[in-house]
Amino acid sequence: MVDRLRKSEKKRRSFFREFVFGGKSRIEDVLNGVLSLGQRNLILSHGSAPEICSALHAAGLSSQFCSVVDTAGNYAKLEGDGSFEIGHLKDLTEDWAEELLKRGFSKDKFIVKAILNGILFQGKIFSRVIYIDDKAETSTLPEDKVLVIKLPVESSGVSIEQHDRLKAMHLNENDLVVWDFDCTLAQVHMYKTMNMHMSLSWRKKWGPKFISWFNSVFGEEVEEEEEEKEEGTETSKEDYDEGKSINN
Repeated sequence: MVDRLRKSEKKRRSFFREFVFGGKSRIEDVLNGVLSLGQRNLILSHGSAPEICSALHAAGLSSQFCSVVDTAGNYAKLEGDGSFEIGHLKDLTEDWAEELLKRGFSKDKFIVKAILNGILFQGKIFSRVIYIDDKAETSTLPEDKVLVIKLPVESSGVSIEQHDRLKAMHLNENDLVVWDFDCTLAQVHMYKTMNMHMSLSWRKKWGPKFISWFNSVFGEEVEEEEEEKEEGTETSKEDYDEGKSINN
């Protein structure tokens, strides 16, 4: 099913909008609301930056973010029109990027090295940095410089509760919110769902939900595809038998 999803643009877009983000209501009422309170937004994820950008674009959310960075070193700068360009930290000449990649980095190290020092934003130091994650990595974060909002682990992501909390903070362009993606902005773990073949535990946790959704949305299409394959197979067999008969 994941292979079918990857091969179909229509299915992928539906997967991103409905399964990953929770549908039109959550996208409009929760996500667009929580992302447009005046702050700047950045995604920092253990997932795949290119895949995340595709999901954001499908849901019409990409213009809400200035950058997407994953801990493998991939990053994307997003433009106001929703387009994005993927690069890698190894292509940067800055010493901080080389140091992070050499040692490997956690999210807290990236926040300290690249954000709090102003390096990622051409020297800009934000008045407030807020970090939201269901598995927050905080061992090196200075408590007086970063407000950490922890969500329940592998839950269904941000809700009106987080929207109301951020709204009460009266955020502006001098504030930066660093978002985790899976089970934070997304209502599921997209990376683990898309890569269930890598782990039995991922398959057990996320497989049933994905299969149920896929069948409910594309069940009839899948049946039609299977029927077409069977018809094609039968036709091929008939052609083969007929050719064999002629040759004999």
